[in-house]
Amino acid sequence: MRFWVSALIELLCYLLIAALVSVVWGHFFIWAFVALLILLGHQYWQLSLLIKRLDTHKLKGKSNAKGVWHGVYFYLDRVHRRHRQTKKRLGKLLNQFYKSTATLPDAAIVLNVDDEIEWFNDSARELVGLRKKNLGTHIARVVDHPLLTAYLRSRDLSETAVITSPVNKGIFLEFRFLVYNNELRLLLAQNVTKLKKSEDMRRDFVANVSHELRTPLTVIKGYLETLQDMDEGGSEFLIDSYSRMTQQTSRMEGLIEDLLLLARLECITEDKGDLETLESVDVAAVLEQLCLSGDAFDPLNTRINLSIESALRIRGKEKDLESVFTNLIVNAMKYSDEDSKIEVSWQSVPGGVKFEVQDYGDGIAKEHIDRLTERFYRVDVGRSREKGGTGLGLAIAKHVLANHDSKLLISSQEGVGSSFSCIFPHTRCC
Repeated sequence: MRFWVSALIELLCYLLIAALVSVVWGHFFIWAFVALLILLGHQYWQLSLLIKRLDTHKLKGKSNAKGVWHGVYFYLDRVHRRHRQTKKRLGKLLNQFYKSTATLPDAAIVLNVDDEIEWFNDSARELVGLRKKNLGTHIARVVDHPLLTAYLRSRDLSETAVITSPVNKGIFLEFRFLVYNNELRLLLAQNVTKLKKSEDMRRDFVANVSHELRTPLTVIKGYLETLQDMDEGGSEFLIDSYSRMTQQTSRMEGLIEDLLLLARLECITEDKGDLETLESVDVAAVLEQLCLSGDAFDPLNTRINLSIESALRIRGKEKDLESVFTNLIVNAMKYSDEDSKIEVSWQSVPGGVKFEVQDYGDGIAKEHIDRLTERFYRVDVGRSREKGGTGLGLAIAKHVLANHDSKLLISSQEGVGSSFSCIFPHTRCC
């Protein structure tokens, strides 16, 4: 406030000088006008000095300006000091961030909004092969892999992308995004080679064991059928025993077939460029065959309501897709009342085309939903065994859909029912 008082005093001094001159020479208003012009010129000169200092960023230090300009420089100097303090503090934080990420065993890459590389740590040099010349380059040009490109395009922070290292094809990297402000994103690449190898060993072990079990199980089943044919029905105990053994043998056969199918699906890595070579699956016809053919699903055609609202086909494998549809529909019928309806629909949606199965059974508790696609996971073990399930159906469905660029979406409310759906993108439609 005192600066404006001094400016007012300065103005009054100029007018006083004009008044004194007018006492000798007369014409007060003319001299007052001249005094104001001189004052205006002085203000313009001070403004030009301020602009020059702002343009050269030389705000440090005190100014010899008087009056209101002294106040302007005073406040600008205060803002400048605060700015330097903030910049210094942020610089320390940034250095701490760089030091902490530099020691990470995982590759850390900072990307801007256009996915161009802004910074990377030493692990990114070793695992991804980044160099200083890559700064400012789009990450997809350095790490050219279709899975990473699709991951960048999806912007889905809940997902990850596992690819081989550009430097060493024997190293598997899991890429994950972390957003820490509106303009920069942190892309982490973790070495998951050991995990991938152990997963491959587990899958190979399951596949090998399943193959080895198939032959003796076939022999056992054959002898059981022979014994049943030879039995003349004289002993109810033997009849019941044969029936139980046959039932468990068939259950074990189904389990082995599901394990082999799951092992095969986990090995499939389809290339997006080969979509045109895949068969065109008429999903509407497949669903009509499953739901309306009067087979074991719904012999009386009273439970399933089929709604076909799209004629779009899917590029993929018909047998695998049919297994998904079959599994979801059978599950809906198993875990709902015998007189309740099952809604099956195939319709176009903004993202592509959607398949959905809606039942009105007991529903599933929220804590179980995220684990339903795990192998052998059961909400109610006793009830699942009673219904004859292997615990692999939804795991198989998950992998089949993943191989068709889709994912299983599950929503459920206890006492109301459950919905199992999937959306196939436009790239898969034909």
